[in-house]
Amino acid sequence: MNSPVDELGIGLICFPGMETAVQSLSGHIDLVEIEPQTSWFTESPESDSFRFDPQFAATLIAMPQPKVFHGVGFPIGSTLLPPKSHFETLNAHIDAVKPIYTSEHLSFNRYCNTEGSVHQTNFLLPPLQNQKGVETAVRAIHHYKQQTGKPFAFETGVNYLRCRPDEMEDGEFIARIAEESDAYILLDLHNLLANQLNGRQPVNDLLQQLPAERIIEIHLAGGSWYQDYYLDAHSGVSSPELLALTDTIVRDLPCLKSIVFEVLPDYFGQGFTESDLRRQLEAMKKIWDHRNATAAHRRRYERIKSRRPVDNSLIPEVWEFALGNIANSGSNEDIPLQHELLQDPGVAIIRNLIFEFRASMLVSGLKMTCRLVKLQMGTQRFHQLLKDYCATHESEIFGYASALRFAKFLEEQQLNIPYLQGMLDFELSAAQTYIDGKIRTLHLSFDPFLLLDNLVHWQNPPPQLSSTIQYQVEIHPDAPITDKDALLRFNAVAHM
Repeated sequence: MNSPVDELGIGLICFPGMETAVQSLSGHIDLVEIEPQTSWFTESPESDSFRFDPQFAATLIAMPQPKVFHGVGFPIGSTLLPPKSHFETLNAHIDAVKPIYTSEHLSFNRYCNTEGSVHQTNFLLPPLQNQKGVETAVRAIHHYKQQTGKPFAFETGVNYLRCRPDEMEDGEFIARIAEESDAYILLDLHNLLANQLNGRQPVNDLLQQLPAERIIEIHLAGGSWYQDYYLDAHSGVSSPELLALTDTIVRDLPCLKSIVFEVLPDYFGQGFTESDLRRQLEAMKKIWDHRNATAAHRRRYERIKSRRPVDNSLIPEVWEFALGNIANSGSNEDIPLQHELLQDPGVAIIRNLIFEFRASMLVSGLKMTCRLVKLQMGTQRFHQLLKDYCATHESEIFGYASALRFAKFLEEQQLNIPYLQGMLDFELSAAQTYIDGKIRTLHLSFDPFLLLDNLVHWQNPPPQLSSTIQYQVEIHPDAPITDKDALLRFNAVAHM
């Protein structure tokens, strides 16, 4: 099996923008989990190399708790292996922060079309659940372990699709991958509960099919309901149902090393507070202490193998293209699998979530520009503008590339909105300066800070008057910025 991992305890995910909350709750946290790619940059949208944010890495290094890495950019359910540059940056990041082990999602987010071009969904999609799907994940896991030399775990994913009668059961699929790759399992109980609530395999049945000795970590989170589907939204505290389920399960996991809570930083200040987070961690600590509460509790080592017949004729490359192309609202190719998938109501949910995520990334990246456009044209027309953009432009893994492409799209619309070009130039320059540390000088025909003051307060700016006055604005990397986390998302790998 993987190299042994020491017992760690209660953990919290830390994104850029969450450092203050993590540090203030340090007394409740035994380990810190990091999604490394969320603090990675590219030198330019055309570059295929990455570098990580040294400032965020230094903050992590200074934290006294052990660290673990949880990847989000290149999941292991894909037939497409990560590029060499990914592992070069990942290993440099590992050398700097020194995580105990690494993990990735059992999903895919890229696919090849019939011409061999690679396309990005920016959404974690479920892989093909047959023996060839197992072999695909095993190959990727071996590659990860070979490249990093670190113990490796893969996360059980969320799946909004209906169960297929000829596919491997969820628990059997996870178990076979763990056994054939000699990997650990990161048991995301919130994902599995979401799957159960959405009609997939019940959690208790799934757990009976898993090799319990390989489960070293549990993820907890909060979710929400959307069009009769329960979403793995990472939007708040865990439900009482999930906490009770966890409390029961930990008593039956002989090699559990940690329980980690996930929440997205966007939800802080939107009904989710530091006090809520503290109560969540306290509840997790009680559950953690129950894992060895009695000497007599049963510890299961033998798993129950599924006997369901599985169709192994379908290959992962076809599955990835069919589902990925549909998820990206691509043209409907004349293949039976694509027509079959389009009958699944979960596909509409996936499409909606991808749009909402892409729109959110654009608005976060060009925050004040989007606010200006929305104030001028109204909410309904602005929403349609975002839909038109997403329908005609592919997703980008980096937020800065998306922002540049959306800026060009806005220019092509000839919207005749005062200040629009200047606001675009200002925000893109500020983001690029934050990324590369270079001072930039802009010449504008209006006072950008007066305009920003109007937009911060959601006020339409006054009409732009013709003026011979030119405002020279210098943008410095160390200038105080009230929303640095938004700027950081310009060029960080996006996660959904």
